[in-house]
Amino acid sequence: MKMTLTAQTVDDRAGLVVMGADYAALIVKKTAAGLFLSQIICTAADQGSPEVESTPVALQSNTIYLRVNVSENAESRFSYSTDGTSFIDVGAPFTSKQGRWIGAKVGLFALGTVPVSEYGFADVDWFRIQ
Repeated sequence: MKMTLTAQTVDDRAGLVVMGADYAALIVKKTAAGLFLSQIICTAADQGSPEVESTPVALQSNTIYLRVNVSENAESRFSYSTDGTSFIDVGAPFTSKQGRWIGAKVGLFALGTVPVSEYGFADVDWFRIQ
């Protein structure tokens, strides 16, 4: 997917997620130092387990390409690109599990974490499943 994040407050984030009973996501997050990209994984999310975040990568632009490759054994690998051509792997492989009603899902999200009068937003140019 190609995404541009226009964050308003610290901790605004958006990205690409694979979710079921567990989830993993490639996120772009605003911090006091700027925009950073990282992977988060939450195993046993349906039981309230905390997220584990990979080492953040500083971004120079708010427009980025995010990708997840899912293998036949449900293993997901996340990567990103600044030019849409050369992708760099981020974080650890993640094996998805089904949710309660249906199997694991792939999607996009944008999230503000603090109450404010106006939240930031993410513009998604395109989202493709191949």
